[in-house]
Amino acid sequence: MNFRKLWLVARTTYLGQVRSTTFLVMTFVLPLIVVVVAAVPILLDERDSAATYGLVDLSGALDPSTPVSGEEEISLQRYDTEADAEQARVAGTVEGYLVVAADYLAEGTLAYHGAEAPDPSAMEGLERALRYGLAPEAPPWLHERLAEPAIWQYEALAKGARLDDGFEVTLWAMAPIALSVLFALMLTTTLNGIAPAIMREREERSMEMVLTSLRPVELVGGKLLGLSLLTITQAGIWLLAAAVALALVWINQGTGGWPDVPWHVLGWAVMLCVPGYLLYGSLAAGLGVISGGREQARQITGLLAILAVSPIWMLTSVMKAPLSPASTILSVIPTFAPVLALFRMSMAEVPPWQLWLAAVLLWVSVALAIAAVARLFRASALLYGQILSPRGILSALGTRKEGAA
Repeated sequence: MNFRKLWLVARTTYLGQVRSTTFLVMTFVLPLIVVVVAAVPILLDERDSAATYGLVDLSGALDPSTPVSGEEEISLQRYDTEADAEQARVAGTVEGYLVVAADYLAEGTLAYHGAEAPDPSAMEGLERALRYGLAPEAPPWLHERLAEPAIWQYEALAKGARLDDGFEVTLWAMAPIALSVLFALMLTTTLNGIAPAIMREREERSMEMVLTSLRPVELVGGKLLGLSLLTITQAGIWLLAAAVALALVWINQGTGGWPDVPWHVLGWAVMLCVPGYLLYGSLAAGLGVISGGREQARQITGLLAILAVSPIWMLTSVMKAPLSPASTILSVIPTFAPVLALFRMSMAEVPPWQLWLAAVLLWVSVALAIAAVARLFRASALLYGQILSPRGILSALGTRKEGAA
């Protein structure tokens, strides 16, 4: 195989597709929408952190003092009746008011009235007011412990990293799932374009292959490599947009510093998803070769898209027992590995040897699939204008010497 020719085909394919309007819209417009959606809450958050809220105590159980919150101070204004508090809210004197019902001690009934729900700082301040109002003589440390009775700390056993409860735990738990879903999404949106591209090469470049001695494996491999690089570019830009959106969320929370990112998950995603995409691309190319035309190739490839998303239907079973033998076997099957292996990583500590086995089987499957598609392409090019019969397909796959087309 001439890798220079393979790379030339890949480069030509990549540059021809990367300038298309569809690619530009899907690659840049959608991620921009994600970033804007993440930024809008920050830009629109104009509420005063020292806003005033009303408190109506119908139970008579609260101390008449007006405490403030811990981290973000708020002012509390007492009112004797709900009518007075509502009048103050309408006049804009208070953002909203909390009504402590007469049966609060027995039933814990509370009602908040306002144009919008109170933000986390306001909620903390109102809860703190209730605690101090019920036990004004209690020491401050007791109120702090009641506010946070347990401090949960999570640790990623594989890396020994300690995670803060909240954003980091969510990031570590959801990153493998998000990457697996992204892989399935990329397959369903791009597979339909691979088979027609191979059909176009078969229809338009058969004579060129003869004149340039371009081997089928070089043409097929180059087309798959170019289309795969195109998809990787799109996925990379999407992930960059997701990182920007997550950074905006992190900044908006005011946590400070940098979150602990599960880089090992990203590494395994690359090692599993890249060969996974090449495998599905090879299968799509093979279906395109044996189909009768471009439209038929697109329809047949739609069935392959169903296979691509089929691992999602197994997630419930894998979630119940991520380390079971059945889950392990399913996650090393090449067509299922990228989605199921990543999903298992969000549920449990998957042994590294299982991930390595899945990666090796994927790359072996890719090599075999590309070789098979090249044989089919050669046989199809020699029968220009005709459709390969089942016997012709078996004969092409059984040919030992490929030769130049």
